[in-house]
Amino acid sequence: MEPRLITADEVAEITGANLDSTIKWDSTKAYDGSHSANPNTNTSWFYFDGSGTTYSDTSGWHKQVANSSNKSKYAWLYDYTNSCLEQGCNIEQGENYGYWTSTAVAGSSSDVWLVRHFSFLYYFDVSDAYRGIRPVIEVLKSNVS
Repeated sequence: MEPRLITADEVAEITGANLDSTIKWDSTKAYDGSHSANPNTNTSWFYFDGSGTTYSDTSGWHKQVANSSNKSKYAWLYDYTNSCLEQGCNIEQGENYGYWTSTAVAGSSSDVWLVRHFSFLYYFDVSDAYRGIRPVIEVLKSNVS
């Protein structure tokens, strides 16, 4: 297997955002960060452990529920990032504020989806500083006994 970056759709699948009856997150939909974001035609950012069914530009598709005393089920996605303890991660470390995915934002020539240190999938310009690459090792089930 070749090393690769996680995709934004894999993050959505892991967190259930692609199955959510409201979000229906899909990277092939154009980005829309407006209050009138329509999940049938557009996509926008979301909290991993969020709750709620309406979109806002400050909360994405969900309101954040993970915090320093309520750890995220998906903390492993953003562990080892800067300032993540208040957002429910287990291990805070370094100057890295998130990890790039391999997924470009539909309809943008410069934005890419990013696993953010505050427990959400967000978009950023590829030239933005303080973002990193999360090393991932994939092990086939057939290799585990």
